[in-house]
Amino acid sequence: MVGQVELLQSPLANGRPPGKPLVIKENWTAALSDQLRLFSVQLVCSGGSSAIAKTMVAPLERIKILLQVQHMASADRAAPRYMGVRDVLARLPAREGGVLSLWRGNGANVARLFPDVAFRFAIHDQFRVLFAPLDGSPPGVVEKLSAGAATGILKTALFYPLDLCRTRITADQSLAAGASPALTSAKSAAQRSAAGAGAAGAGAVGGAATGAGMAAGAGAAAGPGPSSSAAASQAAGTTIVSGRPAAGGPGAAAATSQTRSFTSPAVASAAGPASAGQGQAALRAAGQGAGPGPGSSSAAGAGRAYPNIRACMVATLREEGVRGLYRGCLLSMGGVAPYLAISFTMYDELRRRLPADRESVSAWWYPLLKMGCGAAAAVSAQTVVYPLDTVRRCMQMNGGAGQAVRYVSAYDCLRQLLRSPGGGVAALYRGCAANCLKTSIGAPIHFIMYDAIKAGIQALDPTTGVSSPL
Repeated sequence: MVGQVELLQSPLANGRPPGKPLVIKENWTAALSDQLRLFSVQLVCSGGSSAIAKTMVAPLERIKILLQVQHMASADRAAPRYMGVRDVLARLPAREGGVLSLWRGNGANVARLFPDVAFRFAIHDQFRVLFAPLDGSPPGVVEKLSAGAATGILKTALFYPLDLCRTRITADQSLAAGASPALTSAKSAAQRSAAGAGAAGAGAVGGAATGAGMAAGAGAAAGPGPSSSAAASQAAGTTIVSGRPAAGGPGAAAATSQTRSFTSPAVASAAGPASAGQGQAALRAAGQGAGPGPGSSSAAGAGRAYPNIRACMVATLREEGVRGLYRGCLLSMGGVAPYLAISFTMYDELRRRLPADRESVSAWWYPLLKMGCGAAAAVSAQTVVYPLDTVRRCMQMNGGAGQAVRYVSAYDCLRQLLRSPGGGVAALYRGCAANCLKTSIGAPIHFIMYDAIKAGIQALDPTTGVSSPL
């Protein structure tokens, strides 16, 4: 054994000078593979637990956003305002077709989680190295806050359009309060076309055709649904076309099984193909025909202004430009630093007050206490910066869903909220109770599911090296 040690320490072993320790370096490809493996496990644990936690508290998230921005609904689609959490839970499912409406926007919220978590894991360590003390000592509170703030600001700048789309999809009540903007404009065009056809029919066939044209216009304005179309057709003496031409001439024959005709035969004959076809083309372009078929929307997104992330992003880019995707972004960045400062400071203060003896640390209830400290710190920080979040949500909805721009700046939004009827400081804290309840429930679920997913992965592969967040 001594001879082997002398051989290793001799200059003839591998050309090293005597006394220099032997350093075995791992192949860089193996090191990269280990890092990618650990990164993927962390991504699955953190992203999966966050997705489950956010799905469990998604109704509270939608209630919070609705309470924050419901005052911005346009007058033609406005509904009686919700007064609180219980009021939303009682009325919203009946208005929007079931309990699942409480989870609207959760898919967009979950979809933005994995790039968010991946970016945080990939970049946060780099910022920790960047802000580490030059003397090699462990990073302190200031260094940790700086690294966290830099990560949060860069992450917000990159993924903010996803957050804006999530807010607009979650706050979209167009299915309950009325038709979408596209449907409304299409029906207006159809109504004008029907009115023009009625006027033409009056010159050709007299007052009877004029009355039919007026009834057709009323049927177009009555809104979608079998009852309104049937009432209009009875009043005007029309026939609802279903894959066959009506007996009223070439204008009525232009209707297909995807649309329904609200013009009488006499009016259709007098108006000709051009007049009758304009209203039908407007409805087909909107994709919101009253009857079933390819022209009508699916049950999941019928009448919605923003049925999914892609539609929301395309509509926002078309109507508001790239700037529209970043409404409220500066407010979001400005809230990162105070939120982290308050949450870090309060968590450290609460954790110092926990028992530090070995028996307590190994007890089953100790992780629950740490979990409670984290939830309390998060709730306190979110409550302090909640007015910024309210203004940010209002700016995200500003000019959305085809509405006019209501606020010219964040300061103007804040001023109008404070001066609004029944406003004041209370207007900045609408939905805060739902937010506190959401955080208090979501934080324990996140930690518990993280450990459950981690335990499942370690059962399959004990060499993952992933650690618990507690």
